[in-house]
Amino acid sequence: MSATRKHRASHPPAPGVSPPVVIVEDQQGLDRLLQQLRRQRRIALDLEADNFHHYREKICLIQLAFSGRAHIVDALKGMDMGPLARVLSDPRVEKVLHGADYDGRLILSHLGVRLRNFFDTMLAAQMLGKPQVGLASLVHEYFQVELDKRYQRADWSRRPLDQAHLDYAARDVLYLLPLRDVLGEELESMGRMNWALEEFELLEAGLEELPGRRHDLIRIKGDRALSPAQAAVLQALLRWRDGVARKKDVPPFKVVPNELLIKLAEAEPRQSGGLLDLLTPRLRGLYGREILQAWEKGRRSPPLELPSREVGSLRLSRGAEKRLQRLKEWRSHFAHALQMDPGVMLPNATMEAVAQANPRDLAELVGRGLLKRWQLQLFGEAILQILHAVPRNDREGDRRR
Repeated sequence: MSATRKHRASHPPAPGVSPPVVIVEDQQGLDRLLQQLRRQRRIALDLEADNFHHYREKICLIQLAFSGRAHIVDALKGMDMGPLARVLSDPRVEKVLHGADYDGRLILSHLGVRLRNFFDTMLAAQMLGKPQVGLASLVHEYFQVELDKRYQRADWSRRPLDQAHLDYAARDVLYLLPLRDVLGEELESMGRMNWALEEFELLEAGLEELPGRRHDLIRIKGDRALSPAQAAVLQALLRWRDGVARKKDVPPFKVVPNELLIKLAEAEPRQSGGLLDLLTPRLRGLYGREILQAWEKGRRSPPLELPSREVGSLRLSRGAEKRLQRLKEWRSHFAHALQMDPGVMLPNATMEAVAQANPRDLAELVGRGLLKRWQLQLFGEAILQILHAVPRNDREGDRRR
């Protein structure tokens, strides 16, 4: 990852003024943009997708900014995106994004390349201990500008796009380069740039394609309270809803919300009319018969044992529980001193793994790969002292793994 530039190569757009925008809608326009991109060593990047409006999400806009101008590429115009994708995966060009995880997975899923060499302004803000790390909050803090977020969940697949939508798409990306400058300077001055760079590298290495919609995985809030028989009903309702959503090309939650599916699965009506009473008049008219059929099918299905949400979590020994409690107490004080969110400084899952592993020395702590490099350097020795402070009789029953 590239180091912070000391000069200010970009300036944020003035409030109340339409930002300078170039709309790219054909291959000639994209080719001209690519010629300019080949001369850049740092660009801002943002994407707009339609995941709140269609069954299969897709990239609708690709926004890039450099030299004080935004370029909005209409990704739905059938242009050859291969050369642009290669720029996004070129490690010689730094890409500045806010929330690179989701956009990186979109790029991998739909453009087939891995986003490389990026600076994530959201992660940078977390490393600085910012209480608010949303783009709008950071832009207001540093530039005293209120970003209009009305179109955050707009249907970006609709055409034509009006000027308000284009301004929204351009403003988000135009603030990223100046924001990268000020955050980078703060990271350098606080000695935390290496922390951020390691976080970016780990995020890049861990990027995976977005999972497809899975109707057969019951992972909605509230399902853990269901009996096996009720879970079978919910499974049948989810499968029905997925089929409708696929046919209508809408996200499943827009057919019937999750909360209502849970209520239907829990229902024990004396007759079918009681089940229909749970539906709004609109849903009753649209899907009443189909919902009844799916519900009855679920009732006739074998009971379904729900997989535990605790898969992958550790069952801690008595000694590990003691160590974990000590680690939590220490983390609270240390995070306060760093002015950093405790969960960012040291996530709970990491503390549990360290408490259970109970490494004997720094070499073993390093070898287990439980901490990042910046964490090892900052508080690796402190963690070992906390672990070893647990009395020997509290370590009995521990299993070394």
